[in-house]
Amino acid sequence: MIRSPFQARIIKSIRATLLLGWLKSHFDVPIIFLIRHPCAVVSSQARLGWFMNAQEFLEDSLLVEDYLQPYVNQIAHLQGAWAHRAAFWAIENLVGMQLAQQFDIPIVFYEHLVCSPQETLQSLLHQLGYTWHEHRWRHVQHRLLRPASPKHLAAWRNTLDPQTIQTILEVVHTLGVSVYDEDPLPSPRMLH
Repeated sequence: MIRSPFQARIIKSIRATLLLGWLKSHFDVPIIFLIRHPCAVVSSQARLGWFMNAQEFLEDSLLVEDYLQPYVNQIAHLQGAWAHRAAFWAIENLVGMQLAQQFDIPIVFYEHLVCSPQETLQSLLHQLGYTWHEHRWRHVQHRLLRPASPKHLAAWRNTLDPQTIQTILEVVHTLGVSVYDEDPLPSPRMLH
């Protein structure tokens, strides 16, 4: 039998957002909801050639009934790849944030992990009921291939034109998610 030196695992699932409640009620594991700026996500999706059809969400009657009813008209009339990608992001994060609050799942902002990793991880571990150990932080720092840089948080500004940024943010705000704006960091006024 091979013993692992690690007592925990991290599983990243970018498409499990709508399953947060189910995951929380069926698995006795700590879950976090990680959110990143929509322009960064949408820019990455475009670079990878992903096309998202946000109107497919309207086929799920329970999802519409529980979360999307106020936005059905806006979703049904989306036009263009940028708008669909932005709406896809907005829907997943609107539902994800509501489920996280409902099931007491910590919400972590990617940008906070980059700008203040130690403080963000300390807070997260506290929320999850774990004790912070300084020696583990040093171990994590040692294992990082390259330290994250706050400079890269705004890299999407170099790949998206101002009109595309405006389109993304308008769609996201119209669909009820207003934690981000033109600033690469989440808006402090919307975090409480």
